[in-house]
Amino acid sequence: MGPLLTRPSPRIGRLSGGRYSPEAAELPENPRGRVPECAGRVESGVGIVRRCEGVLDPGRRDFVDFASVPATPALGADSQENDRIAGTDHAIHARRDIVFGRPIVGPDLDHTNAYQRERLQSLVVEVTAPPAGWPRWTATLIAIPPANSTVYVLELAGQDDAFAALEARSAAEDVSLLGPGLATASALSERVPTLALTHRASELVGTGDPTPTAARRILAGQSIDRTGSVAVRAVDVRGSTAVDTQVVERSLGEVLVERGLSVDLDTPDHELRVLFADSAGDADGDTAGSVCAVGWLTVETVRDFGDRQPTDRPFFQPGSMDPIEARTLANVAGARPGATILDPFCGTGGMVLESALLGARVLGGDVQAKMVRGSRRNLSHGVDGPGRPDDDRYPAPGRWDLYRGDAAQVPLAAGAITAVCFDAPYGRQSPISGDLEELIAATLAESARVADRAVVVADRSWDAIARAAGWTVTAHFERRVHRSLTRHVHVLSATE
Repeated sequence: MGPLLTRPSPRIGRLSGGRYSPEAAELPENPRGRVPECAGRVESGVGIVRRCEGVLDPGRRDFVDFASVPATPALGADSQENDRIAGTDHAIHARRDIVFGRPIVGPDLDHTNAYQRERLQSLVVEVTAPPAGWPRWTATLIAIPPANSTVYVLELAGQDDAFAALEARSAAEDVSLLGPGLATASALSERVPTLALTHRASELVGTGDPTPTAARRILAGQSIDRTGSVAVRAVDVRGSTAVDTQVVERSLGEVLVERGLSVDLDTPDHELRVLFADSAGDADGDTAGSVCAVGWLTVETVRDFGDRQPTDRPFFQPGSMDPIEARTLANVAGARPGATILDPFCGTGGMVLESALLGARVLGGDVQAKMVRGSRRNLSHGVDGPGRPDDDRYPAPGRWDLYRGDAAQVPLAAGAITAVCFDAPYGRQSPISGDLEELIAATLAESARVADRAVVVADRSWDAIARAAGWTVTAHFERRVHRSLTRHVHVLSATE
């Protein structure tokens, strides 16, 4: 949550409880109308700032003035904001009441750089027409992405948004949570299609309150430079808002048809995503935010995990990690073309397989000959054989090799590996020779010798052991698998 944006001024009246109170402050006369004060909060990335209300005189031009905050020329001229608002609400425009606001920056922010850091250009005021005979307007401050910068909204999978965002950062820049199941990013790489915990990425049009009315205003207020056919897909993320998505799809479809596009629900040229999320209705999540995000679909990720279950491989052992979890961990570790990944506890080869499919050079080891033989069968099938996914969104698979050996004595030179990624033994399914804690400590020390990054999965926390081995624990997640197993994911980096 960003700083509170407010600049009191003797020229500006005050808001009390969200409604204008004449007695709250002396109202100086203003040639452009009465002037209330507005304050708001900048959400991370882009989004609604805050709703505020004030009084207007019907039939005259009223002006929401943020004159106490100096306008920054680089952030856009007032006249441009005037035009934007006048063109977005036909009812207000017909009344000849134009309301606009200057860019706002907080008192403790640098005026020239604040919005570059937040990836915002300016704040504008979206106006709704008051009912006839009721002299009151409602304004919502909306953060607008800069014209020369593309912002994307990501639709996340699962319930652990922070973990999904961590994986997304391996393929996108400036990823930050926007609301339950949603995040924003400023740039996408070619690796986005192979993210496990992101379903889609869309070029953001704008954000607003999680209501059908706000969604329509967001779209109506933007120029649309697309032609051809379109489908509108509205989503109530995790059922958190109770929005009628069919009503939204019809309403926004009407706007697009008015702009010259045709509707095609089967094979559209363009897909408009309308995403509603509200933390108040997300009982199982822990991501704050209440938002509607509208965007043009840009990327859909590969969703082939159901066709590649561990039980479908030539060699299977109970406790094998699900492909979607292994893919996530491989992405977090940095598996990609040009990277080299080591899994010293490769087991049936799931982590090695997913890393190779991401284009990384991969080395897997296990102390049991049976596991090495079984992994070789699985990799020959799933990377080089008929089990390899037939999808051009994947890069060329990376080379893989296996060895039999002790995880605490890796046959590699110092610094030879990009990252180490492994699912540590739990001591449940397979017997462990010696003390488990000593084995993990020695493996982490050896991992620190050959790499400066590691992702370690275990059935308990190994934070203290990792620090003792020379690692910094940069993140730690607990992932519930079932009633008797919670996986601990440790993200480690070399201590400077």
